[in-house]
This record gives sequence, C-alpha cells and structure tokens, in this order.
Amino acid sequence: MQNSRVYVFLAGLDSHLDGVRGRVLSTVPLPNIQSAYAIVCAEANRQEAMLGSTPIEGTALAVKKSAKKGFRKCNHCNGDNHVIDDCFKL
Repeated sequence: MQNSRVYVFLAGLDSHLDGVRGRVLSTVPLPNIQSAYAIVCAEANRQEAMLGSTPIEGTALAVKKSAKKGFRKCNHCNGDNHVIDDCFKL
C-alpha cells in the first residue's frame, strides 16, 4: 500500500524533477511517502534556488492536495504538515 502511494506521487511530478524521481525509484528499499516527499521538496527547493523561478506550480498543487490527505505526518512528534527530517522538536 505504501509503495503504491510513492509510485502515484512520483508519477505526478513535473518533468523538471525527472532526476529526483529516478533517484527515489532506484533507492532500495523504496522510501516511504514521507521520505520521498522530503527528498522531492529538497530537490525542488535546490532547483529554485539555483535556477531562479522554475515552473513548479503543478508540483506545488499536487503537494498541497497530498498534504490535506494527511500524507505529511511526523513519525517523531505525530505533528501534521512536516516529516521527521523537518521536525522542530528534534
């Protein structure tokens, strides 16, 4: 079930994130949805910082929709809208 969520999430990414999609898919074992989301967000932020404004509107919309469904739940503090990599309580 968790793997299928990762596949659906990665399939919805824009083409400028193909590289990070490949990196996540080649990870053994496949990361959970929270880790995949954190990896993709880090790459999108890196690209935006390095290249300036990039066309990430489609990705941002997909992320907002996923966040509303509860995909971003911290395993450390059980807080919403962040993952353990971004947990402020650590």
